[in-house]
Amino acid sequence: MTTRIIRDYLEESMKYALITGLLMSFLSSHALSSSILNKTDLRENGNSYVLEQNRRFIESLESCTPREDGSYRVIVQGFSLFSKLKMNISGAVVDTLAGLPLEERSLISPKHNGTRVTQKTIEIAGKKIELCLVVSEVLWDLAAANLIAIANEFKPDFILLSGKGSTRAVIETGGRNKSGSGSGYLGNGTNAGPLNRPRSRRIDPRYKSSKVIKSSWHYEKILKASRPFIEALDHKVELGDEGRAENNYICNNIHYALLQSATEGNIELAGGLLRPSMMQEEIPAIGFFHYPSNTLNSDPGTELSSWSLVIKEIIKAQLNL
Repeated sequence: MTTRIIRDYLEESMKYALITGLLMSFLSSHALSSSILNKTDLRENGNSYVLEQNRRFIESLESCTPREDGSYRVIVQGFSLFSKLKMNISGAVVDTLAGLPLEERSLISPKHNGTRVTQKTIEIAGKKIELCLVVSEVLWDLAAANLIAIANEFKPDFILLSGKGSTRAVIETGGRNKSGSGSGYLGNGTNAGPLNRPRSRRIDPRYKSSKVIKSSWHYEKILKASRPFIEALDHKVELGDEGRAENNYICNNIHYALLQSATEGNIELAGGLLRPSMMQEEIPAIGFFHYPSNTLNSDPGTELSSWSLVIKEIIKAQLNL
């Protein structure tokens, strides 16, 4: 599967060589200098791949749309497979909320162009909540760019990002403009190698890697509300230090990108080829939740149902329901 994906990508790259002049004209119209192109985050092929996949995703119209005036709208995002995982708890909880069969949870196929979307309406504390349930491939910049496009269409009140972390559950309090050096992963869990490996140690090359943006959700209130449910699952939970340095993989990439896009106008991704902006009159609350690593053991179906209740409690706390 991976060979076919890369072959298709290379064929598309040959087509795009024919429209380089148009691309340069586009970049010039957005006040991007040629020096930015020489300082790519993912190198030329990787940046072009993210640009093309984002274009295909937007054109596919795979998104969520507001259905009822006055209802709350919440995006819940998680990731697909990476490394040797057979199931990624973050994407699997999203798919549990969506009602997908256990064997399909956290999986994503190439036809989704990096992001799979399901829309569902639920009730929490007697209030209707429109959920936009998103599973993203573990890919630098693409996960963030596609999610910003979804947010612009759906106009959520709250964006809850999530991923698989370390020994404890962590409620993140900020994102840092810093990239690690590890490659991303395609939807089937295959390492993307140089196709999606950061060259720069900064997410947005316009700013220093030490730049931190504070999360905009009620993380202290959410810690208090979620702790009893998480401890009932025999796990500990804590607040992460704001923009903690060790959190420098794609979880931080999507968190920081959304925070900057929402609060400062845009985020520069894929070496300057993308500058997505979150275009909403009211800025949504944005936060990131890291699941503990030691999960989905003897009874994953039951455990996923329990973690989905944790997510509902987080939503309830954030929306003051």
